[in-house]
Amino acid sequence: MNKLPADFRGLIKKWGDLDTFAADLGVPVNTAKQMRTRNSVPPRHHVTLIDAARRRGLDGVTERLLLELAAARRPAPSSTEKAA
Repeated sequence: MNKLPADFRGLIKKWGDLDTFAADLGVPVNTAKQMRTRNSVPPRHHVTLIDAARRRGLDGVTERLLLELAAARRPAPSSTEKAA
């Protein structure tokens, strides 16, 4: 993989098509579509995703990358949440 994706949508796009991504994760295509729409891959799929990426030659897909992508999609806490 030349460039690491900035989000889960970009990562999913590296598979080329949603059917292949879904098959590699062992989920229905509809579930894969929801992951793309939500820009999120649940942690329970991370190990499978990392293994699938490795098999496909997508370098750089690590647990750390997935955690960073997940953290980046979380909104910053509001001022009232910071005070709590």
